[in-house]
Amino acid sequence: MIATQKHRNVMSHLPGEKVQMGIAAAAVQHIMDQLSDLYSDRPYALVREYSTNALDSHVAAGQTRPIEVELPGPLEPTLVIRDFGVGMSINDVRDIYSQYGASTKRDSNDFNGTLGFGCKAAFAYTDTFVVKATQNGVRMIVSVSRDEKGTGEMTQVDTRTTDEPNGVEVRITVNPSEAHLFVQAAEHMFRFWPKGSVLVNGQEPKPFEGIPVTDSIYITPGDESYIVMAGVPYPCDRLSAYNLGLSYGHSIVAFVETGAVNFVPSREALKYTSVTDATVKQIERDFRTNVQAAVQTHIGKAKDRADAMERMIKWSSALRSITTSTVFTFNGEVIPWTLPIPGDAVPGSTHVLSRSSWQQQAPAAAIAKAYFVHGYDKASFTASHRRKLDMWAADKGLTPNSTKGCFWYLTKDKPDSKWIDQARLVKWDDVNAFKLPRAASSGAGLTRKSISGSYPVYDQDNTTYYMERKASDIDSTQPVLYVEGNGHAGRRYVECLADNYDKFTLVCLAANRVAKFQRDFPQAEKAYDAIDRLYQAWVKTVKAEDLRLFAMRQAYGCNKLTTLKGYQIDDPEVAGWVSAMTVDLTTLTEKRNLFYRVLGKQTPLPPVPAFDWSKYPLLGGMYGSFADAAHAVIYINAVYNKEA
Repeated sequence: MIATQKHRNVMSHLPGEKVQMGIAAAAVQHIMDQLSDLYSDRPYALVREYSTNALDSHVAAGQTRPIEVELPGPLEPTLVIRDFGVGMSINDVRDIYSQYGASTKRDSNDFNGTLGFGCKAAFAYTDTFVVKATQNGVRMIVSVSRDEKGTGEMTQVDTRTTDEPNGVEVRITVNPSEAHLFVQAAEHMFRFWPKGSVLVNGQEPKPFEGIPVTDSIYITPGDESYIVMAGVPYPCDRLSAYNLGLSYGHSIVAFVETGAVNFVPSREALKYTSVTDATVKQIERDFRTNVQAAVQTHIGKAKDRADAMERMIKWSSALRSITTSTVFTFNGEVIPWTLPIPGDAVPGSTHVLSRSSWQQQAPAAAIAKAYFVHGYDKASFTASHRRKLDMWAADKGLTPNSTKGCFWYLTKDKPDSKWIDQARLVKWDDVNAFKLPRAASSGAGLTRKSISGSYPVYDQDNTTYYMERKASDIDSTQPVLYVEGNGHAGRRYVECLADNYDKFTLVCLAANRVAKFQRDFPQAEKAYDAIDRLYQAWVKTVKAEDLRLFAMRQAYGCNKLTTLKGYQIDDPEVAGWVSAMTVDLTTLTEKRNLFYRVLGKQTPLPPVPAFDWSKYPLLGGMYGSFADAAHAVIYINAVYNKEA
């Protein structure tokens, strides 16, 4: 990339000897150390610098195949980035990798590189990495390392002829406990790359989700806006989503030409020069000029009316300026924000319904997801009707999760609106034809038909609200559990049960109904006892290392360490605690909390030494958070190195 030139007009008439400033020979090593520590997020720096170098090589060679990235894992903790571009000779490797500031890319904006630092980025994380370079039938393997004094050196390990294509492969061994940081870095970086430009572990990376305003500006979910240049996403706080009229939780992603913005040497942030400011302002102008037309254009490209309505809803959630009075059209027809329902419609749900649940209007947001079941002339929506709807959905290949968040509008007459997807019109007779499964017997001489009464119940599809269900409709072929109390008593148990059972029924019983229920359902188990049994089995599966890390995280003073990064810290004790904070223990935490809310039992944790903050008195003790994480790292390293 062509670097921005600084033009200086200097006039001096001072007499005296003039001395040209430079870098002292004795300070070269110090300068190299400082240049190697440019990056605050070192895993991301390695992914960014070597993948963009690989992309530049493909551009130079006219190569259209994707670069290849292999991410580290616990069993194979190696980051591998491979290109099939112009390759490198031994002289190229010597010239590029041995000298800070050496770059072959400053004369063209076709390339991302310009500073001459990126190929040495591995030194920010490790003291050794390997480069395999192939060019014109010659392959060489070079070990790039730093000695105990920090001096960089290269060792030519092997050179031989080969029929491999030109290209460069960089291999960097990483800390296994930090492998997940490289995975996160790759997910963040490569979501902005064009399709077909990179394979990550042999797969196309998942692209970012965005609604196009122009060919280069998108509205996307998230709180941080980005300017993407040459494959690198730069956070841009001057692209204010609120000032541009976006709703909360939405931001801007803008792709710009190489050279359109300036960045700091680490590439971790934009440098707000006049060049960058001009580009930001142009993005804002382009957004405001095009956004209204973009909405209508995007809606106009819908494949049918239902798709057009879904697109309108998506835009309305992203832009504050769109309300139900805003008019959009599809093929010359105004898209409605609500639709009248013939007669009174019962919106099917997962909780007890009453007359107040009946509706005469369907909002657009519901229309896009709803199934309209016509020919339904029942006075109320019952549990057995809901189960039949679930059976119909399963028969059509719809999973419970895909229907759980939908509406079922049950109407007597068939809706005739052209804005309703015809595939979502269902005859009640087709649904009602499904036969509910019944167990042959629930006890000695007791048939299902002889069971009377009804109970408030929860099940896998009804975890927020209980439903009144006839005893004869309770499926005894699935786990049946009970809890004493009214319908609300089950709420404490149902989330934990849903996390452990695919299907279940939780019955809420008054104390005087327990004995009869146990006679009718002798296989039923008390919910507390079932969850306690599940808890005991789960505890045996938890890894001791995960419990140790969890215990460290629970120790006082640990939460403030989550803002730091272990590889930046020289004190191994602090670095170990910080690394423990970054391991993903979400599943363990959620399971532990679920069981605790029901049983009141805490998973036994191993003892861990409390962190001694007295060594670092200026950090403010064990509670709260760091006012500035970067300053905290500098302070920790200064204190540690002084004592060492």
